[in-house]
Amino acid sequence: MGKNMYAKFVLWVLLVLCFFLQQGHAKDVRPNIIIIIVDDMGYSDLGSFGSEISTPHLDSLAQEGIRFRQFYNGGKCEPTRTILMSGQYWHDAGMKIVRGPTLGHLMQKAGYRTYALGKWHLNGNPVERGFDRYFGHLGGATDFFRGDKSFRLDMKPWPRPKNFYATKAYTDFAIEFIREGKKHHPDQPFFMYLAHSAPHAPLHALPEDIEKFAQRYQDGWDKLRRQRIERQQQLGIIDKRWPIPKRPNTIPAWSELSPEVQAFEAKRMAIYAAMIYRVDAEVGRLLKALDAFDERDNTLIFFLSDNGASPFDRARRGELGKAGSHFNTGLGWAWFSNTPYRFYKRTQHLGGTATGLIANWPQGIPEPLNGTLNDKPHHIIDLMTTMLDLSGGDYPKSFENKKLRTPPGISLSPALKGENNQARDPLYFHLFNHW
Repeated sequence: MGKNMYAKFVLWVLLVLCFFLQQGHAKDVRPNIIIIIVDDMGYSDLGSFGSEISTPHLDSLAQEGIRFRQFYNGGKCEPTRTILMSGQYWHDAGMKIVRGPTLGHLMQKAGYRTYALGKWHLNGNPVERGFDRYFGHLGGATDFFRGDKSFRLDMKPWPRPKNFYATKAYTDFAIEFIREGKKHHPDQPFFMYLAHSAPHAPLHALPEDIEKFAQRYQDGWDKLRRQRIERQQQLGIIDKRWPIPKRPNTIPAWSELSPEVQAFEAKRMAIYAAMIYRVDAEVGRLLKALDAFDERDNTLIFFLSDNGASPFDRARRGELGKAGSHFNTGLGWAWFSNTPYRFYKRTQHLGGTATGLIANWPQGIPEPLNGTLNDKPHHIIDLMTTMLDLSGGDYPKSFENKKLRTPPGISLSPALKGENNQARDPLYFHLFNHW
């Protein structure tokens, strides 16, 4: 073989080797998926759904994505989280138990890194249920400043540091998990389940955030609800022809309250608003990190609430808004937060089960759909089906030697492309003595 022929042969071999090496280390092009779920937030509590609360980052996700105005949840923490993690109605998965594989298991099997943060409120620990990393609290509620004994970093108890605030801490670890994944698993997409405790009781917010809303709620729930309805009509969230339920007789008119009670009520709603404002700020910090990691464009983000606003007013102890205190927002503000719907968390009326879902995916949602409203009925059972669709994952016929039902949800993938012609089975709503 001549020198020229030999050189060409060597060059050809090197090119072939480079090609196969590149193929072996090519970045997975499937989207990262982040589900951000908040706790006890009303249907109208975001600016993009009619609120006066400043939520610029979430409103930006809505403006550059799709809002689903007919999206439903389980009406309460445990059933919603069971449905989301199992892809099944809670009747089939077991309340808080999740008989069968979780989203973590299935996304791991599909080749994703899996991260869970925040409130778990299901059995076991996320790292035992299909998640590679976990930071958060295992119970249903926590002190936002002091934490509680159920906080874990992976499987280990996590001692609260100074200057702790739960909503910020979840974001700290969310960013750290993504950074760690980029370093050690650069070719894998990730799935993140970010479950904020806010704005669930106790009402705890940072003083600087409360100050932003200190004078905002002195006009009371009657006037402010009318203003939310007007904004919702302007945004297209509700139709001007729809009859709007009046204030129920279980809630007094704002004008009937004494000045002292009005002051107390205005303050606790200001704290509630501050909690939502802080969630939005932390979403902004996470988005900034995704940009820095060059992961933003191919990251699909879903934002939703686990149920409607809570009417409970079970305890009033300590100093409102401070560490160690325990206050709820109460019935009047729950009615306000769920505008325009009736009833609240736990009931199967829309005040309990309607969620304003936001979907944002710069690389995957066509630009003409940015800022649009989707009016087809979807349910939290659809999220697992959607994620398996997008990840290429499969739902097994059995798990741990037990047969499984096929998940009843439909994929949101067509809706993300503007296709809304999917047929679906009737949706089922039941919890305790409500159905």
